Amino acid sequence: MYISVSELEKISLMKYRELCSYLKQKYGDIIEPYFSNNNCKTVNQKIKRTSEGLFIHHIAENQSIELSNPLLAKNAPFEYQLGDNLVYCNYWEHMFLHICIVKEYLTSEFVKKTKMAVGIGGLVNFILPEIIDYINGYEYKRDYMRTALSVIDGHEDFFIKTLFNFQKLVNKVKYDEIMFGTFKKTPDVFKGKMTHGGRFFELVSKYSFDQKLFKYNELSAVYSFIDSLVQKGITDISFGFYKEYQGDTCSAYIHYFGKRGAFNSRNFKLYPRDIDKEINNYIEKAILKDNIH
Repeated sequence: MYISVSELEKISLMKYRELCSYLKQKYGDIIEPYFSNNNCKTVNQKIKRTSEGLFIHHIAENQSIELSNPLLAKNAPFEYQLGDNLVYCNYWEHMFLHICIVKEYLTSEFVKKTKMAVGIGGLVNFILPEIIDYINGYEYKRDYMRTALSVIDGHEDFFIKTLFNFQKLVNKVKYDEIMFGTFKKTPDVFKGKMTHGGRFFELVSKYSFDQKLFKYNELSAVYSFIDSLVQKGITDISFGFYKEYQGDTCSAYIHYFGKRGAFNSRNFKLYPRDIDKEINNYIEKAILKDNIH
């Protein structure tokens, strides 16, 4: 399956309802319901197109979460399962459908009313980690997953750009007011089975520098400081993504040591929760915060 950059750019700008209509025109209508009956126990296999790399998205997931989950689906109106309320989509389109939901419907008022944090769970727990792992070479055993994820090939840079933009989006959500499920604070979308290194790490680092997400007055001084720490035997350095930045506060030494190969996989931690205070404090002094995009 192939998708052009121009189409990616087009769908990335669409509103939710507009994108749903676009996908119906692209792939055709779905006539039958997702589940065979209102018990929501048996998925209707006749409408599946996984061999083509396509998933089925419930349009009403802007109102109710996990409508393909039998336990949750049976508590929602069965009309959500009808063909009119379903669309086919590839990985990119599925990702942008959920991004649209987060952008347009994930508000504290809506969540307080429905007790459901629509859109974000599917992205943070499934879609984004699966793509990240694929980029890093994780070998999915199911043929349909390999077929579906092949649509990412050649467009990895666009995915990294989308990931940064989505992190910027979720940073604006007031999680202290919503307080739902496991998302009681800003989710870190830069995660997966294999984010400690590999191609994803290289793409994130490259994008951060190419887009000038951080500007330093004394980058050489940063490198010298890190060298001095390494000489002291400090090798287990932690760092992570934080909501006040468009990426890693220590992006300089991620890039620096990533290229030099100074750390091995056992002592090189990419996204733990806590950041080394000594290094973080030093790096922050070198960042011109007013120039962060």
